[in-house]
Amino acid sequence: MEVEEENISYQHLLASDIDGTLLRDGEATPGLKALKRLIAAHRDNVALVYATGRSFASTIGLVESGILPKPQAIASFVGTEIWMPAWHRSVGYQTAVESDWRPEEILYWAKKVFRLRLQEPEFQSDWKLSFYLDSHAAVFDLRAFLQSKRISARVIYSCGKYLDIIPHQAGKANAVRFLRNTWRVVPQNVLTCGDSGNDIDMLTAPRTCNVAVGNLEGELERLSDQGHFYVAELPYAGGVLEGAAAFDFWPRLDVNPKSQDTSA
Repeated sequence: MEVEEENISYQHLLASDIDGTLLRDGEATPGLKALKRLIAAHRDNVALVYATGRSFASTIGLVESGILPKPQAIASFVGTEIWMPAWHRSVGYQTAVESDWRPEEILYWAKKVFRLRLQEPEFQSDWKLSFYLDSHAAVFDLRAFLQSKRISARVIYSCGKYLDIIPHQAGKANAVRFLRNTWRVVPQNVLTCGDSGNDIDMLTAPRTCNVAVGNLEGELERLSDQGHFYVAELPYAGGVLEGAAAFDFWPRLDVNPKSQDTSA
C-alpha cells in the first residue's frame, strides 16, 4: 500500500478495538482510567489508534464526550477507512481499499443465493456491506462462493450474529500496517488488542504483540491455543493493561495491572 507523507513518527503504536475491549455497552470498564493515564504519559512516543467496527462519527463522539482519550488515528468500519487529524480520510489508504471492490455484485449474490438480511443503513458504507447471520457454518460457504465467482473480498463474522463483507485490501490488520509504515514503527513495537471475530486478522498478524482480553468471544477462543496472541485473565481495559505489561509495552514504567487500581 502507498504510504502518505507524514512529518511525524512514533516509537510505539497501540491499536485497540473499542466495544468489548475498552467499553462494555458503551460504558467505561475497569482499567480504562489507568490506561488513559499511561496513554497521556506517553503521548509523544506512543500512537493510539482505535481499530473499530464503529463509524467514524460514532467513535469521535466517544472521544469528544471524554469517555475515550483522543487518538492519533481512527480505523473505522472494520478497518475500511482511516481517519487522521484534523479528521480527514487517508487518501492513500482509501485508494488501495477501493481496488477491485465490487459491492453491487456481492450484494446481489448475498441476497439471491444466501438470503442474507442487511443491517440498518447506519452500519453500511461505500466499503462495507453488513448483514445479520445466525449460522457460523454459512460463512465458509459464502467465502467459497465468492471465490468461485472470482470476487476478492474479506468475509468477517463476529459475536455470533454480525457478518461484514469488506474489500480484500481493507481490514483492521491492513489499517494498522498502513499506519505503522506511515509512522515508521517497527512491528515489535505494535500492540493490538481485541475481543471478537472482527479482530482476528489484527490479533494474528505476525511479529506484532497481540492481546485478546479475558472476555474474548468464541471466535477467538478457538484460536487461543495457537500462539498468535496473549490471552489476558482480566476482561476489557484491564486485560489491555495486563497484556501491555506482559509484552513490556511500557518499558519505563512499573505496571502491574493486578495490583493497581483498575476502577473504571
